[in-house]
Amino acid sequence: MLGDWLHSQGVPAQAHESLTMAPVRKALNLMAEQDGFEDHLDLIGGETMRLVSACSQLARVSAFERALTKSPDLLIVDRYVYCQYALAKAEGVGSVDFLRRLLGGARKPDLTIFLDVSPAEAVRRINVRGIDEESPEFLAAFREAYVGLPEFADFVSVPGDGDFETVQAAMRQAVVSAFPEIFSKVSDS
Repeated sequence: MLGDWLHSQGVPAQAHESLTMAPVRKALNLMAEQDGFEDHLDLIGGETMRLVSACSQLARVSAFERALTKSPDLLIVDRYVYCQYALAKAEGVGSVDFLRRLLGGARKPDLTIFLDVSPAEAVRRINVRGIDEESPEFLAAFREAYVGLPEFADFVSVPGDGDFETVQAAMRQAVVSAFPEIFSKVSDS
């Protein structure tokens, strides 16, 4: 959505959606069922699952690094390494310090937008998508974990409970404000 808008403004951009761990969880849940475990977490443990997810994120971010050296495009990434830190904190599994060491080589983004969605609205949207399930309690802990990250001071927080167009407009304004030189070049051409 943001990538499409940037393209419509004449700004070269690459947008990368978050990779879901749902296929991994599904495969592990099947293995767990076959082996008499309750679920994937019972099978391999929360810390191992957090490590699997963090390694997936590291591979993803490493690919972005290569793309950044070959292209002047703006790179939009849905859920960056900070997500791993917040998840570990919210879930109470895995060492955030270990994850910071593992993912610490990732380039600091020029802009990090935190879409601040209330837990109730997040649950509603998740249910509409029908891909995952999350409790309001977990989503509240996840939000609190994000807000508690030391990096959060550098984030641009955008209210996310509004309608689609209002939220998109706020995100677009955050991008324009962060990169005025890019948008002045576009408007000059």
